[in-house]
Amino acid sequence: MIRIFANAMARFLFEEGVLHDEDADALAFGYANVLEDDAKRTVQVDNPKSKLQALCDGFADFLNSLGQLTPDKEDRIAICFAKAVKLARTKF
Repeated sequence: MIRIFANAMARFLFEEGVLHDEDADALAFGYANVLEDDAKRTVQVDNPKSKLQALCDGFADFLNSLGQLTPDKEDRIAICFAKAVKLARTKF
């Protein structure tokens, strides 16, 4: 699941012109930090669904922090997510 979320994020940011070679590391670390913060707030040991919730929250929070989570971009985000799922499916 983490790979799907990461690939969807990278694809979307690249297609939107936000992700470039020179800032890839900074964006990756920023995304990882947001995911970690959301996981600390959300994940509960006795609730396995909370891990998925943390991934979803982190995905949305990071896009929001970049000003990329807007109604006009929802379809493009969904398409990038679908492509990431399809890519993951071909690897198994």
